[in-house]
Amino acid sequence: MAKGYPAELRNHVLAGLGNGLTAEELLEATVHAVPYLGFPAAGQALEVVAATLNER
Repeated sequence: MAKGYPAELRNHVLAGLGNGLTAEELLEATVHAVPYLGFPAAGQALEVVAATLNER
């Protein structure tokens, strides 16, 4: 998330879904990262996660 590789994050989201994570769990994990990443990076990550979930 912090490095700014949205395509790679998308792959990890899909892998998480394939391994049994729910959409809610993935969104929660992204929100929990805000204090560690800062709002700009976490906001970008949240957009990628939401877009990936909407594609499914």
